[in-house]
Amino acid sequence: MDEGEKETVDIYCSTCNVQVEARVVAKHVQATPIEPPISGDLVDTPHDVTVFSLAECRRCKEVFLTKMDYWELLGEFSSPQTDLITLYPKPRSFDESILPSAAARPYKNALGSYQAGLYEPCVIMCRKCLEAICHEDGIAKGNLKVRLDTLHTKGVIDDKLLSWATGLRLVANDAAHEMDIVVDKEDAKDSLEFVEALFLYVFSLDQRFQEFQKRRQAAKRSGAGNGTD
Repeated sequence: MDEGEKETVDIYCSTCNVQVEARVVAKHVQATPIEPPISGDLVDTPHDVTVFSLAECRRCKEVFLTKMDYWELLGEFSSPQTDLITLYPKPRSFDESILPSAAARPYKNALGSYQAGLYEPCVIMCRKCLEAICHEDGIAKGNLKVRLDTLHTKGVIDDKLLSWATGLRLVANDAAHEMDIVVDKEDAKDSLEFVEALFLYVFSLDQRFQEFQKRRQAAKRSGAGNGTD
């Protein structure tokens, strides 16, 4: 078959950071009868069909493994039952539900900017995410550097998280004020992932650890936890 006749799928490529046309290079089809064959004839029996496809981005050669489910009467009728699912590479999986509204707004703007290829606005919105963390802890005095230092002093973030936040702040400052600085895709991607790590620590893991400590203390008081060190 000629290259131009190859089957393709439209899929988001995280390497190119755009929707791309990927060439299907291999397929595996699983067909399972929905009910016992009618008069023993599988052709007249509806099937659940799952199609796994291995595809390649035409631009960067990234490889994708996809899955799609169909309801099918073999050789006559086929109806998709799901949208195309990307099994590999794994899509971004940050849980936005952990965020208060003041943090969710700039995060969604940062993510949207990244996905649109607007990398400078992305890192500037990541800086606003840092401001939202300070806001949620009631820290309003001083510039962002002072507020982040206050977060650190209060024990909300540790030394490593402070260094990440400081790096994000400086990249965003460059993006906003330096005409000769270019913020590329990797800078924006790293900024998003560092912000997600900060959010996860501040708004989820720390709270879960505090709840864990309370449960353990309650168990000890009730005599249910008498383990040794």
